Amino acid sequence: MELSLKLSVPLTIALGGWFLGTLNSNRQNEIAQTNQKDAVIREYIKEMKGMLLDTKIVREAKRPGSEANGVARALTLTALTQLKGEEPEWRSLVFQFLRDSDFPILAGSDQKPGAYLFGYDLREANIRQNNLGNANLWDADLRMANLWDANLSGALLISADLRQANLRKSDLRKAMLIRADLSRADLSRADLSVANLSEANLSGANLTSAYLYMANLSDVRWDEKT
Repeated sequence: MELSLKLSVPLTIALGGWFLGTLNSNRQNEIAQTNQKDAVIREYIKEMKGMLLDTKIVREAKRPGSEANGVARALTLTALTQLKGEEPEWRSLVFQFLRDSDFPILAGSDQKPGAYLFGYDLREANIRQNNLGNANLWDADLRMANLWDANLSGALLISADLRQANLRKSDLRKAMLIRADLSRADLSRADLSVANLSEANLSGANLTSAYLYMANLSDVRWDEKT
């Protein structure tokens, strides 16, 4: 018993030291990751604010297809890419900046396509009242994203995951929602006129007062069955 006690003391100390060392290492990694995400956001806002301070550049940047618009869009997409896989709050900061500064640089026009967001991870992101008109969101992950009152007119949302997304009052005119998963999404008062919803999953979706004039609803799934 005495020998066991003598052996257990240094073993306990060693295990305790290892445990504390692991906790400290994990904490340092968390701090480093947080600092890295902070740096991404700070650098993005710094670059974008530099453009906003120049009235001429701002006017040019808001015109789809212009050189300044391309630069601003590239900065935004780079920031979103660097924040891929992080908590949704970090990605939401990018969209908050665009909304607050009235910078619709992710939108397109009849002549130019919107931002290329193919397959982007935008889960739970707060994208409300943002302009994503004509954007390519094919196969994007928008589960539980807040897209309230967002402009998604003409957007490519083919096979996009929009489960439980908030699309209340959103503009989805002429949007391509083929095979999109909209199960339990809130589409109340959304404008879906001329939208293509063929083969989409609308099981449990809220379509109260939604505008569906000339929308393609062929082979839409309405039930909750698997």
